[in-house]
Amino acid sequence: WVEKLRISIHNLPQHSPSCCFVRSNLAEGQLWEAMSKADPQTINGITYPREVAAPAGLPDGWIAVEQAYGPNSRNYGKTYVRFKSVDGKHKQILNPKQVVRLHCQDNGIEDWQSVYAKYEQAQKERHGQEAAERAAEREVAVSRQAAPTPKRARTEEAAPGAEVTARCDFVMMGSTGFIGGHMLTAVQQSGYAVTLVPRNIRLEQRTELHDFIAKNMPRYGVICCAGTRGNPNIDWCDAHPVETVEANVTGQLNVATICHLLGLHCCLIGTGFVYQGAEGKTYTEQDPPDNRMPKLYIKLRIALEGLLMNFDNVLNLRVIYPITRDLKDKRGLLGKLAGFRTVDDSSSCCTFLEDLCPLVPHLMQRKAAGPLNFTNPGLVSYAHVVGKLKARDPKYAAELQPPSGRPAISLDSTRLAHLCTELGLELPTAEQALKRIFEQ
Repeated sequence: WVEKLRISIHNLPQHSPSCCFVRSNLAEGQLWEAMSKADPQTINGITYPREVAAPAGLPDGWIAVEQAYGPNSRNYGKTYVRFKSVDGKHKQILNPKQVVRLHCQDNGIEDWQSVYAKYEQAQKERHGQEAAERAAEREVAVSRQAAPTPKRARTEEAAPGAEVTARCDFVMMGSTGFIGGHMLTAVQQSGYAVTLVPRNIRLEQRTELHDFIAKNMPRYGVICCAGTRGNPNIDWCDAHPVETVEANVTGQLNVATICHLLGLHCCLIGTGFVYQGAEGKTYTEQDPPDNRMPKLYIKLRIALEGLLMNFDNVLNLRVIYPITRDLKDKRGLLGKLAGFRTVDDSSSCCTFLEDLCPLVPHLMQRKAAGPLNFTNPGLVSYAHVVGKLKARDPKYAAELQPPSGRPAISLDSTRLAHLCTELGLELPTAEQALKRIFEQ
């Protein structure tokens, strides 16, 4: 009823007596407040309203909320998205354009059109990536029909006397995320056939996920890049503990368990932030996690690592400070540093995605398991990066400051280097990888 009332008010002539009466007696903010307090609904096992990932390119400090139409609406069963600011100042904003205008108004930015143009460009790139993924799925389907695939041994899930046929090389989920997008590109460019888990199958939907993986039975295993790190940062997880547990613990264990039952290897994306960091300390895979930050994201990641030790079919990649050659992508470390006015004069180990993602198919075939520090050997000096950015862009004027906060985390990549040597693969150092990026 509130949605119907809102639409009715919106459709009233601007200066009609009815419109003036309604707007003088019921402020639009009060109307939206009433909508935001509507009773929760559960549809197909999902409770609304719920926070979802914000669209690519949306300014920081905004949250997307998916809401469901009420049972009396002709759109019942469907959902829509509204936006609110993290500081609580703005609620139930209709669309990204209004978000951008309010964001610019609050931050004293006059040229909101240029900010919105950046959002539109990000959306255009996302649509292009999704189109490429759909094309890749079609190519996989055609290749499966055109060429016979080798047969796998029967699993516990197969009927007696039946044979399970490998339909692809890898099943993958989370391919639309930052790391997942690079992973998908790397695996496909290496010549492997990838089947993507549909978006309507979530990690916590164990039955549906099991049936999909069993139907496609990948030759080498499952790569899961799905999960949540919070939006805009891990503080989001503290305010949304249930959603974080579902994505980062329950969902990950579902994938590991399903693969175990089907006799498949699987790869999960973990984090190097299970460690606190200490001066002169380099952590190996044998070192127990010691990060005592009172953050739910960290606590759950540490708990997951302990639980995964019970699986012999799971490779847990510890990613930290991911870097990509795209200096405009602020999800990567270089993109972040390029947007800072001050930068700590420190160093850290990093995951160069273009170098390390292509290693994953080989590690999966090798049946590598357990936690793996997934970083390039050596450290990245932030002062060196700032110097390179200044040489590339005279307008870049970030200043170095003494290190603040906790010490940088240094992960030992010896095990990864040994695996690469066994497989005949190249593992460039952090210095080599950084040099290549700026030369290109």
